[in-house]
Amino acid sequence: KPPEQPVADAQKPPEQPVDGAPPVPKKISEPAPPDPAPSSSVGILHVTVFQACDLNPGTRIDKTDPYVVLEMVDVKDSQFSTGVAWNAGSSPLWRENFAFRLSSPSSVTLKFAVWDKDTYTEDDLLGEATLDVTECIGAIGKSFDHMIPLQRAASSSEKPAGRIRIMVKYLAAPSSVADSLGSATHPAGVLTLVLEEGKQIRESAKDSMSALNKPDPYVVVSLGEQTFRSATKFKTRDPVWKETIRFVLQRGHQYQTIRFSMHDRDLMTSGDVISLCDFSVTELAAGGGESVVLSRDLLPNPARWGAAFQDGPVMGKLTVSATFEPIREVEQRFWLQWFGALDVDHSGCLQAEEFATFLSAVSSKSLMEADAKRIFDEANTNNDEGVTIAELAEYLVGKRAADLIDPNLLSAWLSSPVNLAPGTKQMAGGFAVESEARVQGLFGMLSDWTSNDNSYVKGLNQGEKAKHILVWNREKALLEEEVINPAINLGMRLLYQSAFGAMLRKTNKTKDMIKAMSEDQGRKYNKPDSKDKIAGFVETFHINMEEAALPIDGYETFNAFFARKLQPSARPIASPEDPKVAVQPADCRLMVFDTLDEATSLWVKGKAFTLPALLGSEEAARPFVGGAISIHRLAPQDYHRFHSPVDGRITNRHPIPGDLWTVNPVAINMVDVFTENKRTVTHISSDVFGEVAYVNVGAHMVGAMEFTAQEGETMTKGQDYGYFEFGGSTVICVWQKDKILFNGDIIAKSKESTEMLVKMGTPLGV
Repeated sequence: KPPEQPVADAQKPPEQPVDGAPPVPKKISEPAPPDPAPSSSVGILHVTVFQACDLNPGTRIDKTDPYVVLEMVDVKDSQFSTGVAWNAGSSPLWRENFAFRLSSPSSVTLKFAVWDKDTYTEDDLLGEATLDVTECIGAIGKSFDHMIPLQRAASSSEKPAGRIRIMVKYLAAPSSVADSLGSATHPAGVLTLVLEEGKQIRESAKDSMSALNKPDPYVVVSLGEQTFRSATKFKTRDPVWKETIRFVLQRGHQYQTIRFSMHDRDLMTSGDVISLCDFSVTELAAGGGESVVLSRDLLPNPARWGAAFQDGPVMGKLTVSATFEPIREVEQRFWLQWFGALDVDHSGCLQAEEFATFLSAVSSKSLMEADAKRIFDEANTNNDEGVTIAELAEYLVGKRAADLIDPNLLSAWLSSPVNLAPGTKQMAGGFAVESEARVQGLFGMLSDWTSNDNSYVKGLNQGEKAKHILVWNREKALLEEEVINPAINLGMRLLYQSAFGAMLRKTNKTKDMIKAMSEDQGRKYNKPDSKDKIAGFVETFHINMEEAALPIDGYETFNAFFARKLQPSARPIASPEDPKVAVQPADCRLMVFDTLDEATSLWVKGKAFTLPALLGSEEAARPFVGGAISIHRLAPQDYHRFHSPVDGRITNRHPIPGDLWTVNPVAINMVDVFTENKRTVTHISSDVFGEVAYVNVGAHMVGAMEFTAQEGETMTKGQDYGYFEFGGSTVICVWQKDKILFNGDIIAKSKESTEMLVKMGTPLGV
């Protein structure tokens, strides 16, 4: 049986050999060690799984659906998978790229296994191979092209299993880069990125390039919560930008990718994201102070062109260059430049009073005058009245700079003209997400003009009235805008964010009408003709049907599709053998709070949001006084089955009748959604986490929630517990006091009142 890895479609490359450095790696194999030794040698091993030849499935069937699982031998958590090359036959082409982070590499062996994907039964192993890449590590920067014979298992046919073509290349990061990226220093350094040019940019994946109809391309660049936009180059397939971005890299950025989205500007609309490519931060920073120049193929945007074009064609090529400067060097330049400006008499020295005044202006925290004097005296090794600028800068960089410089001031200084070479063109910045960075057409500007609030505000406690809902994608490490149907969005805001809507909500007739609508919609989606809506839903919300247990035409009704099961490998469970690790119960937008009081101060401001109101009685709430709460909001586009977050036994389950208001953030602070809506409360008894109250909250268009486990049954974490039928919905978990410690990245985003997009089975807490 193959490893339980999620398998996605492969992207088809151009029918040409690879030249130069392999494309951007999709994944980094190992998480960053907490505090690597400064002397450790860190490098990146780039692996391109190019193609296979003469594959033989050992059956009469000529067609195969092969994919490759690769890993580093004897290295934990280094296993990844290519996409499936559907109906590829004996010579599939992948050209997929992976990057493995190596610390003090000496001898490294890669293992490859080629599998034949089977939708209904276990996948078949076609052949295996190993590759010793020690020679590659000894020849830094050199590409090695290997055609390796595949060995078949002893029990299989004796026919040859075929061959697989692998390309490897090792890049060793300079020690200053490795130390900065891997250390706990905050921030780690500065990445200067130059968007150089594009070549042969296509405006459509469907049509051949026209000599007359040329695109108007511009590029949006995103890393985490930083988004930038280039200038538009009109009527050209070979744009040249030469525009600069400076990213202040925080700890962890070396394991993220920078997304480049190619747009075609349109006079009337906001234009299309026609193609995409990614670059890893680690690869861009690998050159240190030396410039790294990289080119990538642009691939069709599946959200624009649909699943039929996800394998190609190549939409052009993008070239960028980058240099990395460790934070020590950046801070030293910062201090020297500012101290030089303060040295009005050009003596090369500063007085204690001058230093104290300056430090109070730039510090990231409040400093008393005595603190500034103490720092100055420590730097004044010869005990005279002044300290040379060079000595003071060196002292601050070595001991105090990371605590003293306000990160916002550092970012502003890096982007200021005084710190850039003359003639440098900068990309426009300050955007929260890619959708905000798009150049608005006429219709977009009219929409913004008529909107009550068009702000892109991060934080639900501030932005619940804004037009845009922003969520943090945990998997991509990227801030994104949630996709909502414009008509539904308008209706929700009319009902929940207007005086007219407030008046309607007070009437029983409105509540009855919403219930009746939800029930009627549920009946319609249980009819056979409702399956005609599945394809449009998949296209609108970009549903990955490769994860589903059945193909798109395998569902008899829309509700059967909506409550679809996934392949077991699509949602691996974190630490399945360790009962001390709790997992996400659903694909959702997540917020966590240590107490109910914290929840009401940061987000849920309903007057009736209390534990007794949520759980149904004072008696039910008593065990959870002072406990933590996690809120898991499901949007219509999410996988809508819910699972157990812990190992435990179902001791009680009871329904609580109520209304069916929406659980979308536009309504959370306008209606007491979680305590007024229909819901079911389940009590789970866990040996590790004590008693957990598991609350399924119904919502508008959610007429039913079905359960697959009954009272008295024992569940393991990640086990299927039931499903919601059509609509958005929510799972709330209430934990006893001091029984769970949520993961740090989740806590950080929740304190910003920002929902985190997570997948079922990923870690929640311990």
